[in-house]
Amino acid sequence: MAAVIALVAGLLIAAIYTASLKGQLKSVQAQRAAASYVKNGSMNITNSRDFFLYRHVDRTEKSSSSDDKGGSSTHTSSSGATHGGGGGKF
Repeated sequence: MAAVIALVAGLLIAAIYTASLKGQLKSVQAQRAAASYVKNGSMNITNSRDFFLYRHVDRTEKSSSSDDKGGSSTHTSSSGATHGGGGGKF
């Protein structure tokens, strides 16, 4: 019974503290555009268009073999140190 009372008291204290922090965030209001962030007269956009320049997609089928354990690779730099490795399956 004491554990339940302690849990309820802790949740109540956390809720009151969180509500007080949320109450301090009233100075910022949501904006639909960035106009309030731009200094008046500092930017003059005369023409605005988006150009889609490139489209190149490489697709490689992922192996679904159950014995695929992932892998790693290393390389040796000009100083002779070995880098890389440690790869694995996610």
